[in-house]
Amino acid sequence: GDIKNMTNVRYFAQTVDKELIIGMLRQLFLTKKGERVMNPSFGLDLKEYVFSPLDLTTFEIVRADIISQVREFVPFVEIIRLNVFEATSSIADHGLVISLTAKIKNVNSIGPFEIEVNVG
Repeated sequence: GDIKNMTNVRYFAQTVDKELIIGMLRQLFLTKKGERVMNPSFGLDLKEYVFSPLDLTTFEIVRADIISQVREFVPFVEIIRLNVFEATSSIADHGLVISLTAKIKNVNSIGPFEIEVNVG
């Protein structure tokens, strides 16, 4: 089926759909741009931001990159909330934390889900 519309993908159980999409998003977050053969624009360079000043400007750039990549590569997911912040010592030594709440567009039977990714 057409991957742009999740209602056309009928061969997964609903519980698997959510886990599959969470996995797709994690893969997008943790893949470096250029790492994917045949698709060099896939991924985010999140580890590169760890060495930038971790301020509001950097967080907004990261947010914009994430939104752009999700729209391009996982277009059937709607971002409800996206937070980017500096990792505290209780989470990681130094780095970023990405916290995303999303839902699948046009599928009411699967509720919103959350993903948290630590980079650094």
